[in-house]
Amino acid sequence: MQRIIRWAPANAREDNTSFITQFEMEFRTPILISKWHMELERRTQGPGKVVTEYAKVIKKLIKRVDSKRNWTEEQKIHSFTKELRTDLSYVLWPLLALKDNSTMDMAIELAQ
Repeated sequence: MQRIIRWAPANAREDNTSFITQFEMEFRTPILISKWHMELERRTQGPGKVVTEYAKVIKKLIKRVDSKRNWTEEQKIHSFTKELRTDLSYVLWPLLALKDNSTMDMAIELAQ
């Protein structure tokens, strides 16, 4: 393990000396990332579960999987809506399609 001399890397050469890089190397292993992907793919809203609870879990898993924030809003919306209760998703998709630049937060708000 390299000595940590900065919080975040300023460039590629400084990457191994930053706290963030060292932390991710230790606690974001490929096995954990795969596990979080599987959780995200299999997570369902389920009967009796309110949208806000389901959305909170989905957002947390997306944040774990996509730590570099590379996912598009469409990918996030898809992850949120794909296992949303059927009665909600049928109503939600046409509403999202009518709006330009839909976001995951917008999808959550409409689903509530």
